[in-house]
Amino acid sequence: PNGITVNRNFIFTKDYLIIIDKTSGAQNNHEYSFNMWKGVGSASSSSNKVTYTEGNSILESFFITPVTISIYAEGLIKSKINDTNPSFISIHYPRFSTESSPTVTTLSATGGKAGQIQIGKGAGASTEIVTLKEADEVSTNKVKTDAEISFVRDPNPLEYFFIKNGSYFVYNGIEYFNSSKKATPSDLNESRSIESKILLSKTKNPAVRSFRGTP
Repeated sequence: PNGITVNRNFIFTKDYLIIIDKTSGAQNNHEYSFNMWKGVGSASSSSNKVTYTEGNSILESFFITPVTISIYAEGLIKSKINDTNPSFISIHYPRFSTESSPTVTTLSATGGKAGQIQIGKGAGASTEIVTLKEADEVSTNKVKTDAEISFVRDPNPLEYFFIKNGSYFVYNGIEYFNSSKKATPSDLNESRSIESKILLSKTKNPAVRSFRGTP
């Protein structure tokens, strides 16, 4: 509908793709759908998951936001929701039929949405969490941040994290990033100094750096 804006973000991990859609500008409920085409393969759905199979290749699509999934004869796969300004987190995991499926769950979150991706078991396993902020702060039992979007990969110990438009990031009670303010394009263009603190090691004092943009 006219006046509605969709802000789409992509996170490419080494194993899969995350797509985050956030809508704004609507005044009333409307249908928003995430559409895919199954091509020559077959498709099935269960709960918030679509499984597409072609030969020995499988693509699994998980939706953190509750959706209604429809698979049509002509090949269209539609995952839809009726809301005023809905937000989608979808996780698309390609694998061979001989490989294990990840475990994807919706996390209880305050101020936004969050999903957890569990890959593998035992020593090689990793837990990955993605969050989408819908208020001043999004908080789960492990993550707390004011970032619009965050992602963390933790095969124990934490391997890396990513935040977008945020000034702090806390994981498992440890503050890994803190900045005097959020960096914006105008800050960089006007060469404003922004002091940021990044925790490089749990056993050493955090390193403090001042970042300055140059027009």
